[in-house]
Amino acid sequence: MLASVVFLCSCFFSNTSRAQLEDLRGDPSATEHYIPDDGYVEVPLDFEFPFYGRTFTNSWMFSNGVIGFLDPTQEPYQGQYGFCCEGYDNTADRPASMFTLFPLQTDLINYGDGKFMTRGDEESMTYGWYGISEYGRPGSSNNFEAEIFSDGMYQFRYGEIDVQRRTTIGSTGDPSLGQYEQNLYGLPPNGIETITSYALNGMCESDPLYDPNCPGYAQAYAQQEFEQNCMADPLYDPSCPGYEDAYYNEQCSIDPLYDSDCPDYEDALFEEECSNDPLYDSECEEYDTAFFEYQCEQNALYDEGCIGYDEAYFDYQCSENPLFSQECEGYVEPTPEPEPTPEPEPEPTPEPEPTPEPEPTPEPEPILEPTPEPEPEPTPEPEPESDDTSTIIENIRNQENEISDIVSGSADVSSSEDADFYTQPDLTGDQTINEILNDSSDANTDTLVQQQRSVTAVPVPTIEPAPIEERERQEEEQTEDAEEDNNNNDDESEMGNHPRRKKMKDIAEREARSLAKDMGKSASIEQQQAIQARVMSLISFVPDFGSYARKGIPQPTDYYASTSIYDDATIPDSNFGARNGLAQEILHRRMVDMQYDNNKEGN
Repeated sequence: MLASVVFLCSCFFSNTSRAQLEDLRGDPSATEHYIPDDGYVEVPLDFEFPFYGRTFTNSWMFSNGVIGFLDPTQEPYQGQYGFCCEGYDNTADRPASMFTLFPLQTDLINYGDGKFMTRGDEESMTYGWYGISEYGRPGSSNNFEAEIFSDGMYQFRYGEIDVQRRTTIGSTGDPSLGQYEQNLYGLPPNGIETITSYALNGMCESDPLYDPNCPGYAQAYAQQEFEQNCMADPLYDPSCPGYEDAYYNEQCSIDPLYDSDCPDYEDALFEEECSNDPLYDSECEEYDTAFFEYQCEQNALYDEGCIGYDEAYFDYQCSENPLFSQECEGYVEPTPEPEPTPEPEPEPTPEPEPTPEPEPTPEPEPILEPTPEPEPEPTPEPEPESDDTSTIIENIRNQENEISDIVSGSADVSSSEDADFYTQPDLTGDQTINEILNDSSDANTDTLVQQQRSVTAVPVPTIEPAPIEERERQEEEQTEDAEEDNNNNDDESEMGNHPRRKKMKDIAEREARSLAKDMGKSASIEQQQAIQARVMSLISFVPDFGSYARKGIPQPTDYYASTSIYDDATIPDSNFGARNGLAQEILHRRMVDMQYDNNKEGN
């Protein structure tokens, strides 16, 4: 309420207007009342009057310029002293002045010429003080009115005022709750304006916009307009709540590049960069076109669609070859060169065929212990033979024929004298086989093969195992016999140095040296295997192989019990074996049979 005091001091009548007194003294519907000094009169209301949160249907008019709404005869005894004798300070907590209107509260009295009058209906009630003097001043006169309305509004209207005492103009509800309004507390100025207010019933205080006549209406209206405009648009004024956020969002919507935190900043930046330079990124809309144009600017030969491609292509070809076109700078008509005469190709000179070397006579080889023959590995088919390989194989075949002639006795011997001294060695130790082999000088190969087919298996007697002492003695005797046979064989080898055997040895040695060279010239492993197969067939015949039988196969004794292994067995047909070692084939088969029998007995 301090603001109200300041308001009254600075511009008391800012919310007032000049109104004429109705002056009830000439109205027959008005009621005149007699009110003694410092007294009051009851004035009922025909409507409910809202006032500071309460509703009243009765009122009391006091002579000292006051209207009360509480019964003076009841606590808090409103107007206990008739509101005498000068204006009260409404800001003070005075229970006796609660819920009161103060049109012009001071010490007033009717000296006989004045009148107290009222007039009312269902909408309003008017209270009038006419010709009322200030106490002690009978010649003074004061005229004023107060009207209340059913909507809670009240109005103070003033005529001639002549007061020298302190005066109060305003209203009170419950001062302890701050319900009061004090428009004047002091001496009234000359020419008091009409005062209209709703604050006296609490409506203006709670809502200054209730009526344009409420105190603070203009400020409240301006504030209301401001708040409404700010609510509708925070950009209405920089002082509006949310102005900064609204301004930021507006700037981002106008230009997303306004700030890096704008929602669409990255997309806008990308579009701006692409608009400034389409080569900024391969995702730019015009990137392909810009890239093509850039490449064409750098090199018109980049693509046939480049501007100036034909001219650049022509210049490039001319720079590489001035003869590309007659329009090229530096073009010179070329002089045709004469066609070269082809030189005749020289005829190839045939290589001389190799002359076969004389066949050496092979020396007799020592008799070896019998060993199981390894199974022959499958020989892969040789690749087509080259000229050198064909020559080597032809030489090997010639050597085979020479050895075959020597074995069959058809080859010539250099010295007839040596032939006279030649004696066929004991080949196998078996009389039947030796006779067949020794008889080869008078029979041809077909006869020999027929004899091979007629040979039957030699029965092997069954020998019972002897005691251990007997077996040891027999083994010692066999060892001594084997040593004697070795000595005899060495002697026979020295004595049998026949030119025919020497020639066979020389052929084997020469062929071995030639083989080492030819193997190195072979073009593939298949060719090497083919040569090796031929060489193996040459060395399959071993002279004096009979001593092998005498060494490796013991003579039948009573060591094992006699038994028949194979009955009516014949040697398979083999022309090759008849020609190159029939004895070796027979002995080999006999040895296999004996080993098989030994294994069978042992198991």
